[in-house]
Amino acid sequence: MTSSRVWGFMKAHPIATAIALTTAAVAILVSVPLVLVDISGGGRLKGKDLADAVANERRTVLATLAGIAAAIGLFYTAMRHHLDRENHTLALENHKLALESAQLDRESAQLGRDSNVTERYTRAVEQLGHTSIAIRLGGLYSLDRIAVDSERDRDTILEVICAFVRDRTRARPSATPETDAPTAPETDVAAALSLLTRPKSWINSTVDINGANLTGANLFRANLTRANLGGANLGGANLTRANLTGAYLGGVTLTRAKLTGANLTGAYLGGVTLTRAKLTGADLTNAFLTNADLTGADFTNADLNGAVGLDTVVGLP
Repeated sequence: MTSSRVWGFMKAHPIATAIALTTAAVAILVSVPLVLVDISGGGRLKGKDLADAVANERRTVLATLAGIAAAIGLFYTAMRHHLDRENHTLALENHKLALESAQLDRESAQLGRDSNVTERYTRAVEQLGHTSIAIRLGGLYSLDRIAVDSERDRDTILEVICAFVRDRTRARPSATPETDAPTAPETDVAAALSLLTRPKSWINSTVDINGANLTGANLFRANLTRANLGGANLGGANLTRANLTGAYLGGVTLTRAKLTGANLTGAYLGGVTLTRAKLTGADLTNAFLTNADLTGADFTNADLNGAVGLDTVVGLP
């Protein structure tokens, strides 16, 4: 029987162990001194001499038993320390296994989420090319939901929605400068613009819809901060109170556009066409207006403080 098993038995049966050890000790104290006296020739002793010889041997046996007991105590202590160390090691190993299991569970869950996101993304992108406008709308809103759920896919989804707007609008007929009420973009394009320009959104990168034909678009209060609108057609669009801070509008057409109260601080409007546009109360502080056409535009109460290129514009009141 190994020491670990002996210790395990003694720990599991303390009363039986104590009784066995006590019985053994008593038996040894009673019998062993008599045997030792007899071996040493004390068998010829009588009376008090025999009793003294047995007492002496008993003291010797008792001292020996005390030493053995001390040794057993040390053995107990060593075994307890050994088992405690083994239990501690086992606990550490169990903790490590638990951590590894938890990590595997997390990785498995992440793989499941990634697989789910990939499937949802693929299906949503396929929907954007469908002939049914309702299905295209479903694809757009699915992409928006994925972007909310998956931070790492947001930039890709932003690029996809921007490309959708550019591709879906470039074939639209452009409104003429004389058109008072240009046709608004289709419902799916309007929905995409709403997702791209909400004041509070998951979008942290640049909205790039350069060259898009967005005549008649409703972009009221749109958030187009630092957006790239270069070469886009926004004739007749409603940009009332839109935020275009730092936006790039180089060569943009804004004929008859409504920019009342719009924030164009630091925006680039080089070569922009703002003929008959309404910029009442607009903020163009530090805006770049080099070679802009402002013929017939309404700048009532507009702030042009620090605007660059005013000496090159056409039609400034």
